[in-house]
Amino acid sequence: MFKRILVALDGSKFSLEAARVGSGMAAEFGAQLRFLTVCGTIKVSKDLQRYLMAEGLVGEPQYLLDDLTKTTLAEARKVAKKAGVSNVKTDVVEGKPARSIVEYIANNKIDLVILGSRGAGKVMAPLLGSTSNKVSTLSDCTCMIVK
Repeated sequence: MFKRILVALDGSKFSLEAARVGSGMAAEFGAQLRFLTVCGTIKVSKDLQRYLMAEGLVGEPQYLLDDLTKTTLAEARKVAKKAGVSNVKTDVVEGKPARSIVEYIANNKIDLVILGSRGAGKVMAPLLGSTSNKVSTLSDCTCMIVK
């Protein structure tokens, strides 16, 4: 039924539950499982830029500095492994979450996207609209929102 499943992760407990559901479905359908995290743009001070240059990290993606991203993806990989899924791909992109997820879906021919119902930005969601709501409205694939 589903060949390519995308789980959008933001480090929240809801996105980890989405990883569990997505891993279970990927195992059941023999689908490729992808985990995606979207990071915002990070402003880097001149001192930090000099440090990065000294360490040879110039040109590296800014999300390499984000421990939350690394931890989130590592936890999701553990969940997938526990579910018996070996065909897992992880990606990190920089940008606005909903827009970046929708672009990723279109560019990677995703059949199903799974998102947590509330993410790390739950305080602003009532004012701006939740990422899961925006993705389900704008994407062309089936969307599952996990609570």
